[in-house]
Amino acid sequence: MSILVLLWEVINVHFHVEIIQRSKGRNLVCKAGYNSRTNQTDLNTGIPYYKRSKGGLVYEAILIPSDSPKWLREMVKDREKFYSTIEKGEPRKDSQLGRELDFSLPHELSDPQNINLVERYIKKNFVGKGMVADISIHRAPKGGDSRNVHAHVLLTMREMTPNGFGNKNRSWNNRKLVSQWRKSYCNLANQYLERNGFEPRFDHRSFKELKIDKEPTRYQGRSYRKSKQMGKERNAQNGPINVMKILREIMQENDQDREIDNFENER
Repeated sequence: MSILVLLWEVINVHFHVEIIQRSKGRNLVCKAGYNSRTNQTDLNTGIPYYKRSKGGLVYEAILIPSDSPKWLREMVKDREKFYSTIEKGEPRKDSQLGRELDFSLPHELSDPQNINLVERYIKKNFVGKGMVADISIHRAPKGGDSRNVHAHVLLTMREMTPNGFGNKNRSWNNRKLVSQWRKSYCNLANQYLERNGFEPRFDHRSFKELKIDKEPTRYQGRSYRKSKQMGKERNAQNGPINVMKILREIMQENDQDREIDNFENER
């Protein structure tokens, strides 16, 4: 009796979860503007945030729970208003403002297939649990690696109820959920790959679990590494610098660097 063994490429998928914290200088309006490739202004402070990357946006949409109040359906049409409202409602200096997921997508799939994959995954695991989810799907900019297809998803920390935002759901911060979310995503992505006749498969396990002798990379953006020199150069050329303006630019440039570094290091 012969045994047929099927082999396919196994990909240790990039899947990162991060809480957006004010204590680390983060701002939801800024992050939403970068993800959606739009210019945004924090209505609470009047500070403008500009997209730092040209193009690359495949799709953007905000998904809300089915029992959300009517006013939320209108508010999410305006990202400035929506995220400025959340920022205003979290006055503490150490407030946790939102949660972001960013994860690689199967470059073998078409854009419509990846959009359907992401929406199904987000609705099942997050929107169906009471979170508002802001989805942005990116491809590498012109001249970049065409395989670098990925999604950013901003999630609310407060549970949405028929009466509006409720309390923060602390159970969503359970670290065990990250591995569950990652596994759920890989399983669904593999269904799409198999259904469409592609051999690669995503694997949710870590390098350690796969017995791969490789350390996970820790991100340091190229723009962060250049920040001190950039400040010195601007000071020499233009006199006193606007420190906050440079900081905002660095933060947004780091996001762009992270997209490239994540792909190069993990897929």
